[in-house]
Amino acid sequence: DYVCRFFAPSEGIDEDAATGSIQCTLVPYWAGRTGKQTFRVQQLSSRGARMWCTLVGDRVKIAGEVKLYLQGTINI
Repeated sequence: DYVCRFFAPSEGIDEDAATGSIQCTLVPYWAGRTGKQTFRVQQLSSRGARMWCTLVGDRVKIAGEVKLYLQGTINI
């Protein structure tokens, strides 16, 4: 339904490959403009990402496909 890219060079992020947090702003924005509640989102980074986002009340539910690339234990 829409595409996006996210850059934050001042934070050391040249381009984020899959930015779920920005959907918490974009989904309510597009819902207000279109009347839709569910969106297919394509992030156009070099790695690329597809997300399915749904506005539920004042929350945004985000789903997508992932691949395990790291596994470990953190002791605090």
